[in-house]
Amino acid sequence: MRVSVILSQVGASKEMDGQGGTIQVNENTDFQFTLGKDTLETMKAISLTPIQSIGGLDSAWTFIAGVQLTPDGTTFASAGKLTISIPEGFRNKKLTGFSYEGDGKDFSFYPITVSDGMAVFDVYGFSGYGLVSVEDFEAVPPKPSSIEKQAKQYLAAILRESAGLDDVLLKRIENILSAWYETSVKPKLDTAERDSDGIRDAGREFMSWLAGHSHPAACELSSGCASCRCGRRNHLWPDRNGQWGPRIRFQ
Repeated sequence: MRVSVILSQVGASKEMDGQGGTIQVNENTDFQFTLGKDTLETMKAISLTPIQSIGGLDSAWTFIAGVQLTPDGTTFASAGKLTISIPEGFRNKKLTGFSYEGDGKDFSFYPITVSDGMAVFDVYGFSGYGLVSVEDFEAVPPKPSSIEKQAKQYLAAILRESAGLDDVLLKRIENILSAWYETSVKPKLDTAERDSDGIRDAGREFMSWLAGHSHPAACELSSGCASCRCGRRNHLWPDRNGQWGPRIRFQ
């Protein structure tokens, strides 16, 4: 799905290197992006530009706020943290994140964490990110181009649907993560063992998959977690084939 994006004239730029750093900008909404130490291999000039408006959205979606991170296409293995303050009038709405590439192509929903009036995105590459409110749960963007994006759109839809996660929804999250691992993450890791050219992309997607697995919702899948920020132990992990239960198939 392609959307038309109009960017603000207001933005911020900052050079970052392996030490990481934070860049922020405000245009009616606070945007902040942080990279940790050793995330970047070389010095980069990073820009953060608010999105003024987006055309081509479904009538069931209302654009709230967004930002474009450049240079577009830059990727990294460790997640950057993008936070967007949620305007007061939307804090009780059903929200979901979105992402797109380049000038608006491959628009899809993106999982977020909401806490204290802030939406938090785990970001593994520079492109466009933002928030929409969704009135109709059946209205979702067309299937994105990559399995990773398809999985994240499924996860975003589940998190959007429910204020609380019951056993059925938790099982759906398990199945999505399992299918993502089986159909994309594991094949890339296997290929990277034979061809070093694929190591960077395989590592980036593996870490992105782990971030989905370590989302606060995923922590409810078991009584403990050793991999995420919840501080629990004995988190449920997939077996050697990434299986947790009945399969979802991505194409």
